[in-house]
Amino acid sequence: MKLVDAFLDSIRAERAASPHTQRAYRTDLEDLAASLSEQNGSPDAPFVSATTLQLRAWLARGGAPASVARRISCVRSFYRWAAREGLVSHNPAERLRSPRVHAPLPRVPHPEDLGQLADDPHGSGWRKFRNKVVFELGWGAGLRVSELRGLDVADLDLERGELRVRQGKGGKDRLVPIGPPAVEAARAWIAAADLKAGPVFQNGRGGRLTVRALYDVVRQTGLDHGVSSLHPHQLRHAFATHLIGAGADLRSTQEMLGHASVSTTQRYAKVDLVELELVYRSAHPHARRGS
Repeated sequence: MKLVDAFLDSIRAERAASPHTQRAYRTDLEDLAASLSEQNGSPDAPFVSATTLQLRAWLARGGAPASVARRISCVRSFYRWAAREGLVSHNPAERLRSPRVHAPLPRVPHPEDLGQLADDPHGSGWRKFRNKVVFELGWGAGLRVSELRGLDVADLDLERGELRVRQGKGGKDRLVPIGPPAVEAARAWIAAADLKAGPVFQNGRGGRLTVRALYDVVRQTGLDHGVSSLHPHQLRHAFATHLIGAGADLRSTQEMLGHASVSTTQRYAKVDLVELELVYRSAHPHARRGS
């Protein structure tokens, strides 16, 4: 397992791999090592002597397409690293091909419905001011829940109407514009809580809100308005879907979302096409059945 430890150290340092990715890769590589030892009949240096057929035998054990794709990504990265370090003479993962993964299209509330939720969030008193900002920045800036949690007062530039996401996914900073409703909500919350510095989203003791607490704010606001199973990532989905639906280009949307690849952003264009088709089939007289 020294090879695994060294590989994980490498992706943590070079790619800022998240703890979740590191745990998943460790599990995959430990499972692969056990499979290779079983196939070879020996526990000695299983990775070094692995063949493409043995890797395929391991992958053939099954699992959801997304899980298989993750395992293939893991072993590809591992063997590229091992080859670069001169630890293996050949790369048995080079010819592996990932299965096509059909990610479910995210469903998002209508802009008018989200506007009502943002205007009347769950809570009372100072919490209502704070919770309004959760919606205005989750939906209005497309922030991940971890980015909402990590946001500090110093990251907000309300005069310019923008915020800085520090150490987003992949360890990258980015600037995101925010509109007048978000600016006004942030100003009202900062004034109500007399915030000078520290986290934007604080609890009653002045500590940073947990991810669980942010989920509860969004979920409970949804329930107050008859919307079940609402969660912070749907606000981010809505940000992207509504932008693209209004004509924003993919490249700009990618930058604001902080996606490493524009292909990740492209799925929101598909969401918009789905919404357009629903509107067409419900409104156009020649699109209805039996017409």
